Amino acid sequence: MAAGNIPLDVLGYLFWILLFVAMISPWLSMRSVQHARLRLISLIERKYGHRVITMIHRQERIGLLGVPVYRYISIEDSEAVLSAIRTTPLKRPR
Repeated sequence: MAAGNIPLDVLGYLFWILLFVAMISPWLSMRSVQHARLRLISLIERKYGHRVITMIHRQERIGLLGVPVYRYISIEDSEAVLSAIRTTPLKRPR
């Protein structure tokens, strides 16, 4: 191997690492946004003493390597809101 040449196995490892990062980064980004939302909701609940129920209208994306392939609107959001309303104790302000 001459000086300056990169062995093929290093390029292979680099490829797999970059592929892994490309696949995991959208998930990490989504988790970060969810965590920030939950932290803000918790802050509002503690400050005002009320239960905060949000319904965020968003399009869910299914992607391949970070490229959106298919978008859909999830009905689970409205079901989660109804469930939260039903499970909130009557003595807690809504």
